Amino acid sequence: MTRLLHNVCRSIKSRVKRSFRLFSIGPRMQKQGVRLVVTSALRLRILSLGAFSRQVVVEPRKGWLMIHDRQFWLVERTRLIPFEQVEAVTYGFEDWTFGGWFFPARDTQELFRVGLRLRSGEELDLFRFYGEGHFVNESYFPDWWFWEDFLTDLSGTQEQESRVLVELLNKMIGARVDRPRL
Repeated sequence: MTRLLHNVCRSIKSRVKRSFRLFSIGPRMQKQGVRLVVTSALRLRILSLGAFSRQVVVEPRKGWLMIHDRQFWLVERTRLIPFEQVEAVTYGFEDWTFGGWFFPARDTQELFRVGLRLRSGEELDLFRFYGEGHFVNESYFPDWWFWEDFLTDLSGTQEQESRVLVELLNKMIGARVDRPRL
């Protein structure tokens, strides 16, 4: 019986991973001609009352990337980075789950970071993707013990969307993908 429950739970776990944009916060990506334009998440701009925003424009034909930041409504900064200055596209993951050491069976909170490492050694964080992760069981109990949690597990799209941005930057800029040093 235990083996049957374990197998059922495993098959449910593999089929039921449902991802919804509602459960994640990440930038908006859009194509404008041959350009890639990535802007800060609308929810974050609303929560900050427009005080903070970022727009990154990748122009593959001209061979540059533009980063436009707005901080505290008045301070704006634009930076133009030629592709030749980019050493790597950085991609990192952090588990932001509160109390993971205390609750070994839990839903995770995930943060994916996408950035650039320049040849000068400087690292730039471009965007962060935050959201609800999948249910994780690191306890002594078997997975089938938490069948309700596996069955109702919903997660955000932060992992898929961050990977798409990394792959687009990798192909457009022509730089390798690496882990951040931060």
